[in-house]
Amino acid sequence: MKIAPGSGLAVFTLDVNNMKRKKLALLVIGCVFLCLVVLPEIGVVDVNLYKSMLSTSQSSNMTQVNRGQEEHFSYHLTIKHNSETLHKHTHSYNNLPPIDIEAVLEEPIYSGNWVLPLVKTFKMTYQCEFTTRDTQNIHAVNGNIEGEVTAKIHGLCSRRKAKDLAFEEAKKQIASYFQKQFNP
Repeated sequence: MKIAPGSGLAVFTLDVNNMKRKKLALLVIGCVFLCLVVLPEIGVVDVNLYKSMLSTSQSSNMTQVNRGQEEHFSYHLTIKHNSETLHKHTHSYNNLPPIDIEAVLEEPIYSGNWVLPLVKTFKMTYQCEFTTRDTQNIHAVNGNIEGEVTAKIHGLCSRRKAKDLAFEEAKKQIASYFQKQFNP
């Protein structure tokens, strides 16, 4: 603030260079915010610097029919979601022809906070129905798997990546279930 000589009025002057520095600083902060928070969320940039902790629980219900002498069997497992094949696995036992098991993972349900960019704590509930595709085989199986993935993610992680982490864990748990149940 300066006082104009002889007038007694106070005149406010703005330092133009100081204003330019403030605008530049705000512009830089805005660009950093855009790059770290907004662009990863919309999928333009993949910036994921995070630590994740995933825990799972699941329950299952299965019916098996065995019309032969062999207790164990060969199988070909296909896990699908929205008609997309997520996982294929073949287990061979004693050179027996494999039965085809198709598992369909339904759309998961997410609850909790998966939106905030720095801290995400949420649960993903999933259900998977499985059945033998060709019922003429000696063995037949059908049933369902219900499970939950609890995720705690700290750091820069997009919503898409957080959901993908939980979904991949569910897929891994489903494949592991079949290996534990059917592999001798």
